[in-house]
Amino acid sequence: MSEERTEAATPKRRAEVRRRGQSSRSHDLTTAIVLLAGLYGVRMLAGSLADRLSAMVVGSILSVGRLDKSAPPGAGVDVFGVLYAVLPSLLGLMAVAAVLAAIAQGGFVFAPGLLAPKFERINPWSGAKRILSVQGLMHSGKTLGKLAAVAAVGFFVVQGHMSQIAGLGSLELLPAVGAVLDFVWEIAFKSALAMVALGVADYLWERRRFLKSIRMTRQEVREEYRQSEGDPQVRARLRHKREQLFQQMMKSVRTADVVITNPTHFAVALKYDQGTMAAPTVIARGQDFLAQRIRDDARAAGVPVLENPPLARALYRMVPVGSQIPAELFVAVAEVLAFVFRLRQDRVAL
Repeated sequence: MSEERTEAATPKRRAEVRRRGQSSRSHDLTTAIVLLAGLYGVRMLAGSLADRLSAMVVGSILSVGRLDKSAPPGAGVDVFGVLYAVLPSLLGLMAVAAVLAAIAQGGFVFAPGLLAPKFERINPWSGAKRILSVQGLMHSGKTLGKLAAVAAVGFFVVQGHMSQIAGLGSLELLPAVGAVLDFVWEIAFKSALAMVALGVADYLWERRRFLKSIRMTRQEVREEYRQSEGDPQVRARLRHKREQLFQQMMKSVRTADVVITNPTHFAVALKYDQGTMAAPTVIARGQDFLAQRIRDDARAAGVPVLENPPLARALYRMVPVGSQIPAELFVAVAEVLAFVFRLRQDRVAL
């Protein structure tokens, strides 16, 4: 039996599925937000739109009926002018709402691979299987739920205004039309709010389903960790090699000519052999705890330990282990070595 997917997706797994265009999104929520923004846009532009439509209708009547001989034929029938004045603002508002809804649900996902043609998208058999699948039935159920919510909102709004609706017959034409438009606006607005609520619920469901779908098995998590951190055997070999280099460096401290300290934070061990070295060489260096180890091993081996904070800091930062000192430190290091060699000669003489 295959191992169960019980582990939450790692950041690497999330990034991979995001590159493939998979994310937790609700198209119902986006559609509802765009619809709500469109309704608000129509509401804001209603005054301008009413004036333009009124002028268009009146001009058309005058033109057709020849009631105004001064009106040229076709005056007022400027449908494209009305659309040009209203549609850009309305479509722009809806586009901004769509972008904000996408950002709120997880940002933009650029996945060119989704644009590649796939045969199963146009295969009738594959389409029928998607419709009859559990996901397809859930989608149909959500559609029926939205229709039921809109119908319920319309029913309750009409029921709450029965007295006003009954009195429409006693109103003049324009007030009656205004009252009907108010009813239509209330139904549309509350229906949009209901769809937004359903969209939020759908987003939470889709997010839960998405996070469950990208779960990983424990073996997959271990394999990803191994790939990201490196093979355990390779890391063990590297750790063993670092330990060997450390032990070798600590052994070389006992053969140093001098150890220069900060006095507590840095320690650098120098060695100089005129026959084999062109310049003094750093054979060990350390900071804090390692610096203490170098000082202790040097004193135990009888190696002189001298305090020179500026020189110790410069050597530690500028010269790696195994490298010769740079020319700008020759004078300072030469003074230290000369002092050490004089001490050594004095001891021999004694």
